Amino acid sequence: MPLPIPRHIIPMDLPEVSLAARLAAGSSPGEDALVRFTDAVGRRLGVPHVVPIASGRRALALALHALQLKPGARVGVPTYCFPALVRVFEAYGYQPVFVPIAADTLAIDPDGLRRVVASLDAVMGIEPFGQICGVPDCEPICDEAGVPLIEDASQSTGAIRDGRPAGSWGRVGVFSMVDGKNLQAFGGGLLTTHDADLADRARARLGPTEGSVAADFRGGLARAAMSSRVPFAAGPWPALRARASLDPDGFDTMFDEPDAPFDAADPLRAMSPARAAFALLNLQRLDERNLRRREVARVLFAGLDGVDGLSLQRPGAGTHTYNAFPVRVRDGATFARRLMRFGVDVRRDYMAWFTPDRAFDEDVVYLPSHPGMDEADARRVVAAVRSVLGAHAWVDAT
Repeated sequence: MPLPIPRHIIPMDLPEVSLAARLAAGSSPGEDALVRFTDAVGRRLGVPHVVPIASGRRALALALHALQLKPGARVGVPTYCFPALVRVFEAYGYQPVFVPIAADTLAIDPDGLRRVVASLDAVMGIEPFGQICGVPDCEPICDEAGVPLIEDASQSTGAIRDGRPAGSWGRVGVFSMVDGKNLQAFGGGLLTTHDADLADRARARLGPTEGSVAADFRGGLARAAMSSRVPFAAGPWPALRARASLDPDGFDTMFDEPDAPFDAADPLRAMSPARAAFALLNLQRLDERNLRRREVARVLFAGLDGVDGLSLQRPGAGTHTYNAFPVRVRDGATFARRLMRFGVDVRRDYMAWFTPDRAFDEDVVYLPSHPGMDEADARRVVAAVRSVLGAHAWVDAT
């Protein structure tokens, strides 16, 4: 029987493994690593100001400070959003105002934003699952109203639309670089902007460099090893299948994203040179790995488009980096458990609805779509999904 397909891997080649091992042992890459990474990001995104910071949520917090928002400020947030981001706004006394999303993109609906933008002090647009959507249409609305737009480009790193990369839209961009992002460094974040004054305010607020990250790299190496095919098949996979069969309710709760509070008293520390050195290696492989994601997604679209009981996120203009391949089904929990019988590990939704006014009734499930897959793996996923949903067998015309 073929090896199971993990829902997610941490892609690392030999140079990355070698560097991560040295960093895990406490080695230092040199102080210029931070400058080299910052310069590389700025050149790639075409933005003159890049501020590396210790985490993605702290990048958002730094952006809010640099925008000089006062307590009580009203910030527009997609009604379908990551709980961890909402907690950042709440920690600083800002009021999240939830804006409807468009069902086809899963990003902020420009018409919904237009109705409330005059009452807002800022807007945060999320680019979900790997494409630049929502934010380009929201930018002129925010500009006309004089409301700053924050672009969360954490999932769309490497995407380009109308010649502009993710992270170069809006007044300020923020990135997370935790495991699972297209650009990852076992943690860390970025603030990007064209606004020199905003960048100066951000740097002035930035605290000292984060301390040793050796433990992060030790844990990251272990997770990377266990996410690769053979270790995954021998270790996590049997336990996951057993729990899905014997304790379905417990299995379902494994997908819940930790709703951790954000401590506004924590210092907003700069990124360490060690993390920056690793991120720079990852950045150099970004295009190649995003291409693999797109090749997998092409097969998934070809095999799943038009299947009854399944809704797909339609890619819009520009490139899509497929940080995830979301599909919508009526019963995501049952769908996920049944796919496991075919050796396909999936993740149910980890974003949350913050208002009862939903854009759709289905559950969102993320199919495997990552650089550790090839086209044969993608065809296996297609066959599994079609079997679970009772669709006719697919003849791959590609």
